Amino acid sequence: MSVLTTSDNNQLIVTCSCGCQESLHIEIRDYGDGDYCYLSYLNGNWYREQRGFLDKIKKIWRILTNRDFCYSEICLSKDSWEEYKRWVNSH
Repeated sequence: MSVLTTSDNNQLIVTCSCGCQESLHIEIRDYGDGDYCYLSYLNGNWYREQRGFLDKIKKIWRILTNRDFCYSEICLSKDSWEEYKRWVNSH
């Protein structure tokens, strides 16, 4: 697992430690329109996720009908969690 921050400490990228290459990108910035935090999910399986339109509709339907509970997850070690928690609490 890796935790990367920018030099101005306004962005954080947390990458999963299991080797799946999935990560969260969190940016703290005042955008001027009321938005303050931007969170994006980075998927390591870009080619696998390029499915057809019907497959995407089926996935959305499974999520809406509670048959698909989790799109993805990221595993953090205790040390990584503590570092992430310190970063969040500093903003």
